[in-house]
This record gives sequence, structure tokens and C-alpha cells, in this order.
Amino acid sequence: MIKSLAEFSQNTLTRIVFAYIVDRENLSHIHKAKADEVLISDAYAGYLLASHIVSPGVPQTFHQLVSEDSAHKLTRQEIPSAFHGKPYAELAEKIRLEEKGIPLGLGREHEGMDIRINPLSETTINSNDFLILISKEESL
Repeated sequence: MIKSLAEFSQNTLTRIVFAYIVDRENLSHIHKAKADEVLISDAYAGYLLASHIVSPGVPQTFHQLVSEDSAHKLTRQEIPSAFHGKPYAELAEKIRLEEKGIPLGLGREHEGMDIRINPLSETTINSNDFLILISKEESL
């Protein structure tokens, strides 16, 4: 199954192709088709199964973060312009103090998706960065 999504990015239309496959054997075909992102149905199954034994609580946490009925979600938030040019630590502290969520990292779209989990405190926030966090709320 292949799905595509057209999204608007700064007044330009960008086409992004997402592919979902059940069988890993089809991965080479999807790469030849130049899909931008590929989701493999069992990509995390081995990790989650092993985590039940070696890290109890981790699979349950993962389930809460990706479950539709959970109050806690992994979310992407735009960063207010007041934080552009400032260190990541300032933004992370504000979010934690205001109990808006738990910051996980920064992302940037530039010829693909660049996600930086747990960036260094002194990492400078750029105007095209966005925040990844665990949150109950929709916005900062």
C-alpha cells in the first residue's frame, strides 16, 4: 500500500510520498519508487517484545504515547519566534516550568526530516525548527 500526501510549506506545494508495507521483502521496490518515508508494519515488534523482558514499563509507555485514546501524545509544535536564536535549554525550561509537556527534541525539514532527540542545551534554535514533545495540550 502506498499513500501520498501533498502539503503546503511556505507558500509552495510539496509532494511527499509515504509508503506502508507489511512485508519487508517489498522494501527494495519502495526504495526504487523513491518513497520519501517508509513505515514497515512490524518494524518495532522485536524491540517491544524484548523490552517486556529487559525493560518492563517501556512497551507500556510506548503504547500510551502512540495510542489514540491516550491523554499523552507525541506532538509537533511550532516554536514561538521569541525563541529563535536562543538556546534550546531556555525553551525546554519554559515548557517544563509551565507544565506544557516534556520536550524531547528539535526537528527541521530540509530535503528530508532531521530530528535531533535530546539536543545539547546550548543548541541554537533556528526559525525553521519545530519542537517534538510529549504533551496533553495542543499548543505552547
